[in-house]
Amino acid sequence: MALAGLPAMIVGMKLGERLESRRAFLRWLAGGALLAGVGGTAIGTAAWQILTRLDSGHGSAAPGVSFASPSPTAQPSPTPPPATAGALAPVISQGDTSKARIALTFDDGFYPEAIESVLDVCAREGMQLTFFPKGALLERRPDLWRRAVDEGHEIGNHTFDHTPLTYFPPDDPATEGKILDQIDRWQAALDALLGSPHPARYLRPPGGMLSDVVRAVVAKRGLQIVLWTVDSGSVGGAEADQIVANVTGGATNGAIVLMHFIPSDAAALPAIVSRLKADGFTLTTVSGVL
Repeated sequence: MALAGLPAMIVGMKLGERLESRRAFLRWLAGGALLAGVGGTAIGTAAWQILTRLDSGHGSAAPGVSFASPSPTAQPSPTPPPATAGALAPVISQGDTSKARIALTFDDGFYPEAIESVLDVCAREGMQLTFFPKGALLERRPDLWRRAVDEGHEIGNHTFDHTPLTYFPPDDPATEGKILDQIDRWQAALDALLGSPHPARYLRPPGGMLSDVVRAVVAKRGLQIVLWTVDSGSVGGAEADQIVANVTGGATNGAIVLMHFIPSDAAALPAIVSRLKADGFTLTTVSGVL
């Protein structure tokens, strides 16, 4: 399809069709940039940021659906939403506030060079962090994820294809199976890559979008849901200097920091580590702050 024809086609579509066409175009644009080896360019990064916000629900949310705020100053409550019925997976957005420990976490994995950069910084600093890769991306650079596990990093479930789990209708009998499929395909992909079972302890739902239905299904797999205390702001377009300010300015005991495997967050990491260590914080995994 010629690009010149896309705008006219999209205008003539219904709202839902326009939104899906926009996602398809952004996936094509971001994917093309990556395949061309220019994943770190402004075009690739901008397309990825817009797509991530659409897929995460930060652009809009259905009534009754909650998601973690992208604001770097937001402090999501560590108390889970009230249960309606049955067992619900616990929700963690902050660790032990009595200890000077901070969990730096990285999501997705669209940019292999960013994954490698983060791993290099961690190796140099002698620290282990928690990563939440998208399952469908694990095979893009299996060597990097094997390295992450070998070097002691904690790997959490981020669903197989990054579909927000609240997008599945709560009253649809098929919803439970679709959510479990997202969780189980992610786990199967990691196990196949590593050649042995490596069960995750935590799940970070795409965009932090949650409902009691999602929590009830996640509980069936015995996973804990991890949100965050501080957002680096990279998905909102923050550059490295602002990311450093966002993270270090929001740093508190037990904080869980949301970052992504993209060039801006990877570039900001060395300064973040230096400043937080100078302030007396130990940087660790999600398990390490609980």
